[in-house]
Amino acid sequence: MNKIEKLGPIFVLCAAIGAAGCESDIDKARKPALVHDIVENSLEKCDLSSEFAEEAKYTNILKKTLSDVWSEDLDFYLKYNVTICLDERLSSLEQGFFDSSAYGMFYPGSNPVVSLWYDGEEESGYSDSLLEKLVSFYKEEPYKFNQDIVKIGYQTSCGKSCITYKWKDADDFNVVKKNPEIKVSPLNKTPSY
Repeated sequence: MNKIEKLGPIFVLCAAIGAAGCESDIDKARKPALVHDIVENSLEKCDLSSEFAEEAKYTNILKKTLSDVWSEDLDFYLKYNVTICLDERLSSLEQGFFDSSAYGMFYPGSNPVVSLWYDGEEESGYSDSLLEKLVSFYKEEPYKFNQDIVKIGYQTSCGKSCITYKWKDADDFNVVKKNPEIKVSPLNKTPSY
């Protein structure tokens, strides 16, 4: 076996890994329409009345966030009619020093909602990763989120220079116990906690 024959499988593996890290031109071309549809749904359904003085700012931040999400993950949110909201409540939570921050909340049910941390000026910087992670969490059983319980999205470290994003049951987090109002989606006007 010569050198080229030995390296052949390595080149194939590297090409596959490289391709997995990039969206196709077709997916890139269709992403603006996907983002537009999700933003329109958000503007229609999310409660913006007390949180956002400028609808244009909300729109621009959400568009920027969604533009960093894989097109196939955006397809998932559209297919299952999941509303994505920016949520200022998450940036002003009462929490202890050791409490995990809530960078996102997922509200299951017949009108599923994802709310993302927003401070009035920008999103957390983790929103795209959280949206992608939520899709991977439910991709195998997409209808499970209709019966599941409220989830919290948070960041955790997995080593010295490694950060990962997770979704877990919200009831397990002190920050949710201290701020029960975040268990109600931003679509709802009347709390039920």
